[in-house]
Amino acid sequence: MALGFFALAIFLFLGLDSEDGYASYATASTSEGVEVTYGSVLKLTHERSKFRLHSHDVPYGSGSGQQSVTGFPNVDDANSYWIVRPQMGTSAKQGDTIKSGTIIRLQHMRTRKWLHSHLHASPISGNLEVSCFGGESESDTGDYWRLLIEGSGKTWRQDQRIRLQHVDTNGYLHSHDKKYSRIAGGQQEVCGIREKRADNVWLAAEGAYLPITESKLSGAVGRASPIWSLGFATRRLSGAVRGGLREEEVERRGGTSFADLVTGLRNEAVERHGGTSFATSG
Repeated sequence: MALGFFALAIFLFLGLDSEDGYASYATASTSEGVEVTYGSVLKLTHERSKFRLHSHDVPYGSGSGQQSVTGFPNVDDANSYWIVRPQMGTSAKQGDTIKSGTIIRLQHMRTRKWLHSHLHASPISGNLEVSCFGGESESDTGDYWRLLIEGSGKTWRQDQRIRLQHVDTNGYLHSHDKKYSRIAGGQQEVCGIREKRADNVWLAAEGAYLPITESKLSGAVGRASPIWSLGFATRRLSGAVRGGLREEEVERRGGTSFADLVTGLRNEAVERHGGTSFATSG
């Protein structure tokens, strides 16, 4: 248990990606919502139906035959977690906030594939198919989505109304009450539609929201000592949990556990800093 706790703290410390600054964290109780940053793991809620954007290792039986994407009715399924990533070739890094108009990618947490779209017809409505495709080292412009914030907000926050417009097809990420009846029984179709509609609107919901990376703050004296940082990192973990992620929610259905979720992100941070990955201990 102690090793696992230490490992989580090390991950959060290394995840700062800041040479001489400190990262703050926000909680879900803030009136304007927690900032969504690169590296955050979250669920997207379809505003009208309250279904979560979802994927699983089940291919479409038509169209591209790629991994299917649906709207899922329950809150407590780990297959609805997505990692927010920047587009390829940018200087954006983990912990950076995201402005309206920015092109982002969404990586499915469990299968590591990218939210994708193209000109294939969606299975039920015949609109633009939305799938999961590629992998860690395989991504293209079909994975690019432009973040469009509704209202006056300029930076993406939790519970803020957004649209995601696919760069290649101009289709908005869309869902509606057209449901699958067989393999994905009860789940809604997710597709792309080129017109703005009420069914295009989504909100960032449950998740682990990484703190904003701050650099060269007034009074900063450089990177803190490892011992101090260990305590600071555990406080950041507490903030991330209060910001939306519930351990029992993830584990209730026997899916990816909270520890697995954080382990995946932690190992990524460790490897990026020249170390080796390791697993948490119970």
